[in-house]
Amino acid sequence: MKVDVALSAELEGKSGKYYADQTFKFQPGTYAEETVVVSPLARDENLSTSLWEYSEKVTQSQWGF
Repeated sequence: MKVDVALSAELEGKSGKYYADQTFKFQPGTYAEETVVVSPLARDENLSTSLWEYSEKVTQSQWGF
């Protein structure tokens, strides 16, 4: 993502959205809000906890979250 999205007056006050570069859609230099499909696995709390614990184990670090 380019800095021009962050500095755009048109997008001022909008937060928490995903914007994609539209160049591949033949609209160079423009950005548009895109719908993001999130996998159910990304929302799985048990899997998240397991992955966090595994990462602490293999890195020998504890972040305390």
